[in-house]
Amino acid sequence: MVRQDVGIVWRGHQRRWLGLIVALLPSLAAAQHLPGLGTDDPRVAINTGRPPWNSVVRLQIPGVAVCTAFMTSPTRALTAAHCLYSARLGHFAPAASIHVLSGYSDGAFSQHVLAQAYIVAPGYDPRAPDHTRGADAAMITLATPVPGGVGLELARTVPSEGTMLMLAGYSQDRAQRLQIDPKCRSLGIVADAGGQPLLRHSCAGTRGTSGGPLLMQSADGSWLVAGLQSGANPTQIGGVAVTSETLAALLKSQ
Repeated sequence: MVRQDVGIVWRGHQRRWLGLIVALLPSLAAAQHLPGLGTDDPRVAINTGRPPWNSVVRLQIPGVAVCTAFMTSPTRALTAAHCLYSARLGHFAPAASIHVLSGYSDGAFSQHVLAQAYIVAPGYDPRAPDHTRGADAAMITLATPVPGGVGLELARTVPSEGTMLMLAGYSQDRAQRLQIDPKCRSLGIVADAGGQPLLRHSCAGTRGTSGGPLLMQSADGSWLVAGLQSGANPTQIGGVAVTSETLAALLKSQ
């Protein structure tokens, strides 16, 4: 486990997913084709002021990453662990360098908060992401609470194959507005190269959506987090997400 505080560093049925999955950190170079997107683009911009979208935030680390995260309480957020790692520097970023922007749209935002500390899920190794993608998650503790009724609840069960899902995130090609794919589906549980479970899905989302929530609707109409976006198919729509069970274990670790 990796723990980061300001100025301090502490160190069911599954099918093997054999397709190449790419991490979703934004690339500075222009790309002919972005991973995770198909020929027909179902993504639409969404109002960040309404639930559940007011719990989805933009995460920025200068010189390292622009990703997505989501609040589970006014002081805690979940994101992809690979967003917090700088391959150029060879280590995880300091907590104080993590900026969380709520209500972000077209350069404006309702609140800007810095991280105070974070914990990376046990087993994740940024130097071996394909083998540990099932643990590609981090829990961030914010220095200041985000006001309002923000906070998404995790699903207690893994969605069965064919369950309707929605993916929200700040995609590289549409980075100024929160985008969702409102009509994608679960494709079942697979395993990363190390044998850890991942939720495979058909949602459109490319670089920048790492850490975004994969939502499913409960019987009472509320939206629950079924997974956390981790990687995308390199040549077609869809990708994989860290399961809600893994996220629940991470939240319970504190």
